[in-house]
Amino acid sequence: RINYARAMFAANPTTPDLVMRCSNAASTPRADALFVASDFCRRPGFGKHHPLSIPRVSAVLELCTCLGWLDEKHLRPSRVATIAELGTFHDPEYVAALRASDAAGRVEPSTRERHGFGNFENPLFPGVFERAATAVGGSILAADLALEGRVVFHPAGGTHHGRRDRASGFCYFNDPVFAIRRLLERGVGRVLYADLDAHHGDGVQDAF
Repeated sequence: RINYARAMFAANPTTPDLVMRCSNAASTPRADALFVASDFCRRPGFGKHHPLSIPRVSAVLELCTCLGWLDEKHLRPSRVATIAELGTFHDPEYVAALRASDAAGRVEPSTRERHGFGNFENPLFPGVFERAATAVGGSILAADLALEGRVVFHPAGGTHHGRRDRASGFCYFNDPVFAIRRLLERGVGRVLYADLDAHHGDGVQDAF
């Protein structure tokens, strides 16, 4: 890219800004990539017979550690998103219903019907609210770190089916929406969201 930009400048000296940007990018040392994780990643969830009961994120953490890719300086602990933060996208009534059901350990039939959790697809299990809220907090943190120029991985994120007022497709809150909103709020003009999941990211699509 640098050589191409310089060749273009030689042919057309009206493009010095392009050459300057490319040259600066090449000369600036790249900071190490960061990995956002939380203790909840190592805890079981979803129950025994759910497709997501397998230890996916914890396996990624263990493998990367064993390969020597991760140490303390590359890890950033995720935080739990606040009720106020969750309410900036999700319906506050839905947020309150999930939190109350988690605390009670049961879901009222009317709540199950209205908000889509407490069934086989989106089961109620101990700690579901904290788990979902921590995924959101981790994606907000990843967006903040990206705004500082860092490359960030958050393997516990990606709950792209969550809707504003109901759970969907194993997703209770929609953490990609919060990451994108954070970038836009901080002045990023356009965001490209590339979803590599086997299923369409319909929750993110509908949010925007």
